[in-house]
Order: sequence, then structure tokens, then C-alpha cells
Amino acid sequence: MKSAGPLQDRVALVTGAGGEIGAAIAAVLATMGAAVVVNHRDGTDRAAAELTAESVRMAGAKVAVIAADIGDSVDAHRLFETAWNGFGRLDDVPTAPPRYTR
Repeated sequence: MKSAGPLQDRVALVTGAGGEIGAAIAAVLATMGAAVVVNHRDGTDRAAAELTAESVRMAGAKVAVIAADIGDSVDAHRLFETAWNGFGRLDDVPTAPPRYTR
């Protein structure tokens, strides 16, 4: 059961939640009482996003996993619309930087 926290009844959408920083942000938000929308960009980081979602669930928070590239306006619109429709609100949107490799 989810315990009350300073973010109880808030919904946060975390971009880049398949990466280490995004996963950490999502976990902290969940322990503070927020429901979390876990965003990942594509199929290559789906497994990591699902692990993040599981840690959010373990903290007792509601969670949704949505694949979308926020750099694409159509995908970004769909992401926000899906998050809003799923939870009825959207309060916080912390972003995690993408991983770049050379």
C-alpha cells in the first residue's frame, strides 16, 4: 500500500526513465507518493523502462510505461495525451538527459 508523502495525489512524467538518472528520479518520486509515467524512447530501452516501472510499483505507486520520442512533436503530443488520459492530470515533468555515445 502506498504511503502518504509530500507528492501524494500528484502525477509525474519522467522522460528518459530507462536510463540510470531517469530511473533514480522515478524511484524518488514514487517513494514521495507520486504516481509515475515512465517514458522511454524506443524498443531498445523498453526492458530498462520496465525495470524502472517495477521499482515504482515496489514503492507502492501507480505507474504507466509509454514509449515516445519527445524530440518528435507528434510522439510528444501522444505521450502527454496518453499520460493525461491515464491519470486525469499531470503535475510534474522532470527530464533525464539522454545517453549519447560517440
